[in-house]
Amino acid sequence: MKVISIGWKDILIFVKDRGALITSFLLPLLFILVFSYAFSGIGEEDQLITLPVVDLDGGEVAQDLIDRVNSTAGVEAKLYEEAEARAQVEGEQLEYALIIPAGFSEGIADGQPVTLVLINAPNADPSNVEAMR
Repeated sequence: MKVISIGWKDILIFVKDRGALITSFLLPLLFILVFSYAFSGIGEEDQLITLPVVDLDGGEVAQDLIDRVNSTAGVEAKLYEEAEARAQVEGEQLEYALIIPAGFSEGIADGQPVTLVLINAPNADPSNVEAMR
């Protein structure tokens, strides 16, 4: 019984103390509102990473791979011709390009190992190239 009366007395003292009420409820609420407004614009823009892709296969499995890359959040595959992609990588307009070799679909269907080739520019950022790998 003493515990309840002591608790009730402390609640009454707390309610009568305006400074304690402000410090306990209003200031945290004010901080939450100010910081949520200040940081509301950060990270809202989705940045798409463009993955240049050269499809030398043209098969169903290669198209499925490209579709899966496009369905990955934040990555968009853009098709290039092989000569154009190599020229842009060598000319450093592109950092890297993924080449799907001819026979990719048949190799996958036959259970053979196939190799995708990722070419990169000499001055490409190693962390970006590694992320694409």
